[in-house]
Amino acid sequence: MKKTKSCKFELTLYRGIKKELPKRYLGTYYTADKNYAKIFGNIIEKKKVCLKNPLIINLPNEYGYEGVFTLNDNILRFYRELTKEDIKELKKRGYDSIIVNVKGLKKRYKNPLEVVILP
Repeated sequence: MKKTKSCKFELTLYRGIKKELPKRYLGTYYTADKNYAKIFGNIIEKKKVCLKNPLIINLPNEYGYEGVFTLNDNILRFYRELTKEDIKELKKRGYDSIIVNVKGLKKRYKNPLEVVILP
């Protein structure tokens, strides 16, 4: 991850897209690993992003039960199931994105970061 003055992180990210499925999540979801993106869809979009103030979540395992997180003891949903209220709360606290470091996937993928860009 690269840092600059205006961005906390500048990243090149990938998103797997399936044409036939409707978008069901709020926010735009990416990963830092092109091969990891392929499990989400066969059309791969590459994008450079500037993250100014991401919420960083470190998950020791690869499964979603550890994806629930809190902000000052207010439980938010699994980061892939954010509601409009969750996004409003995250933005209220100054976050523009979420970086999820899925440490349990490092055996299978070079860089298994998941990134959610808030709408």
